[in-house]
Amino acid sequence: MLEPSNNSLRDFLCAKGFKSTKGREIILKELETRGKHFNAETLYSRLSQKKLRVSRPTIYRTLKLLEKFGLIERFDIKKNCFYYEPLLHKGEHGHLICEECGKIVDFSVGDFDMIKAAIVKEKDRASYEALVRERGLDPARTWMIGNSPKSDVNPALEAGLNAVFVPHARTWTLERTQLRRPGPGRLVVVERFSDLRELF
Repeated sequence: MLEPSNNSLRDFLCAKGFKSTKGREIILKELETRGKHFNAETLYSRLSQKKLRVSRPTIYRTLKLLEKFGLIERFDIKKNCFYYEPLLHKGEHGHLICEECGKIVDFSVGDFDMIKAAIVKEKDRASYEALVRERGLDPARTWMIGNSPKSDVNPALEAGLNAVFVPHARTWTLERTQLRRPGPGRLVVVERFSDLRELF
C-alpha cells in the first residue's frame, strides 16, 4: 500500500506514465487532504467553490486512473452512482451503506476480527449456537444486528450472543414481538443504523 508524502503520489503517478497537468494537480491536491467519501459531482462542486477550474471529463478520467492504480476505492451505491474513497491513509475499517439514501458510514473494526457475515437456514437459538461452535466464535464478542425481535434479536440473546435492535417501521408484523431480557448477552437498542458507529 502506498503511503504517500506530499510529492510521492505525484512521483508514483509520473512513474506510471501519468501526465502532470494543472487540472490533475488540483485534483491530486484535493484528494491528499480529503478523507471522506465523495462522488465526481461533489468533487467538481468543491473545486468550483474554491474557484479552481477543472473540467468534468478531467475529473472522471483522473478518478478512473486513480482507481486503476489502487489509490482510490470505488463504491457502486446505486445503479451507476459511484462514490470514491482515497486509500492514502486509510485504516482498517468497513462501510455501512444505506440502500435508501446512499449515505456511507465508516466503522472501525478496532480489536475485533474483520466482520464475518453468515446466513443461517433458520433464525433460531439452535442455529445461532451451531454457528458459534462451527466458527469458533467468542459469544461475548459476537453481535447480531437486526430489526426483528422474533428472528434476529431474541434468538441471538437466547444463544448467549450480544444483539443490537434497530427498530424499523416497515418490519413485517409477524416478526414483531417483545424483546426478551438478555441472558449472558448484551442488548443494545439504537434509533438508526448510523448509531452503530458509537457502539463499535
